[in-house]
Amino acid sequence: MIKIHTPSLKLVLPVFITISVLLSCWPVDNQNSKSRLESDQISSLEFQSEYINQSYAYSENDPGAVIEITYIEITKAPSPRIRDAINEQLEDIMIYSQGFESYQQLMDSFITEYRLYYESNADDPLNIGWEDQRTVEVIYNYHNIFSVGCNFYSFTGGAHPNGWTDYYNFDIQTGEVIDLQYLFSYRETKKLQTTGENLFRDMYGIRPDENFSDYDFWFPDDEFYLTENFFIDDQGLTFYYNSYEIAPYSSGPTELHIPYELIVDLIDQDNILYPITN
Repeated sequence: MIKIHTPSLKLVLPVFITISVLLSCWPVDNQNSKSRLESDQISSLEFQSEYINQSYAYSENDPGAVIEITYIEITKAPSPRIRDAINEQLEDIMIYSQGFESYQQLMDSFITEYRLYYESNADDPLNIGWEDQRTVEVIYNYHNIFSVGCNFYSFTGGAHPNGWTDYYNFDIQTGEVIDLQYLFSYRETKKLQTTGENLFRDMYGIRPDENFSDYDFWFPDDEFYLTENFFIDDQGLTFYYNSYEIAPYSSGPTELHIPYELIVDLIDQDNILYPITN
């Protein structure tokens, strides 16, 4: 008679437990992992641009007032929360920080101000029209970075119009604003500033032993600084000093571009700039 040997439970149980543990560690294509994968694949945003305007003229001879606004609305992001977060921050820049609740209220206020101005100067009109232009321009929308420029232009009389541009960079995966502290440590930022100062001096022919004030630049205490007003693109970081910030109005705005090849040693694999530079 042939005897069939059956393994005892003491031998089978450890093997069963080991196999179960190994299987539990194997990746499972559940809904959470699938959602995370889809989120990672969205490295740019989808958006639409909207243009609105309003104008008013008191009479046929009145040059009138016109306000024009071009803004953007994010329509697709890695998640609705991120989409809403970036939209809210853009609205804050263009509307709420100006003291208004909506674009319509902003335009109505501008036209109302002009009407009051015209009525109070009807006997001695200056025949100068008022203009207000606000535009959001997308600079970069790749590699999980969304950079925009918010341009403001206004003329309501006076020696010259007023205009400025504010730049903002967003992390597409979180919706957070990317500033210098987001990109670099304190020590790395100091190295970046040294690189920026050397480039700035080369641009304007300012020797290391010369003061910036000798060349009509208004850095506080004559010490160079990198403005937080910068944008990111595939070429590097561009720092933008608006008129009157570090130089007279007649000099216009000042741009300082730092290419990635000069700061590649500051960008490690954990830096959001790394995919752009590699």
